[in-house]
Amino acid sequence: MFSNRLPDSVFGKQLGYLWRTAFITTLWSVWHTRNKVVFDEIHPSIQCCLAFITASIKETDQLALGHISGSVRELLILGRLGLSGRPPPPSSTIVIRWKPPQAGWYKVNLNGSAPSSPSPLFAGAIFRNSRGFFVTAFTKSVGWGYPLEAELASIIHAMLFAYDRGWHSLWVESDSILAIHTLQTRIQVVPWRLQGLWD
Repeated sequence: MFSNRLPDSVFGKQLGYLWRTAFITTLWSVWHTRNKVVFDEIHPSIQCCLAFITASIKETDQLALGHISGSVRELLILGRLGLSGRPPPPSSTIVIRWKPPQAGWYKVNLNGSAPSSPSPLFAGAIFRNSRGFFVTAFTKSVGWGYPLEAELASIIHAMLFAYDRGWHSLWVESDSILAIHTLQTRIQVVPWRLQGLWD
């Protein structure tokens, strides 16, 4: 008997709905193909059947409720289907306010961007003074790679940008905790092409 609980116990509800759709659509597609062969003497290709199943899964994903559990395996499955995971809503809300740096300091807010993985990488930064006034900003292409590399590159390029202008008292603010932790602890996950800039 078909179990409704198996997918959700292994994966999140989003993939559970998609698993059910794939299972039922595959059964229907086999039955439909068999009828075409037996009654109409038409032999649909396996590619047509797979395309129909994939289209059904994508359509279900647009309508289905539920979220991912966040496991790597689950994200890989969704990625192979060309789908994005829907993260669960946050359990709590944290209010974050921008604060200017102390007198004599500059503050840089930055972000790295990677539209997909891997993809072209971009870095951007906005510099403000201790009164909160805009000083300057930049954006630049920083190669090809993964989102963490974009975040690391934006931090490194912002620090080099400030250093070249003699701004040695710099407060760096990023939305990537992993990138900040990587640079603070100097753990060896800084990509080799960025290590020369960081060292």
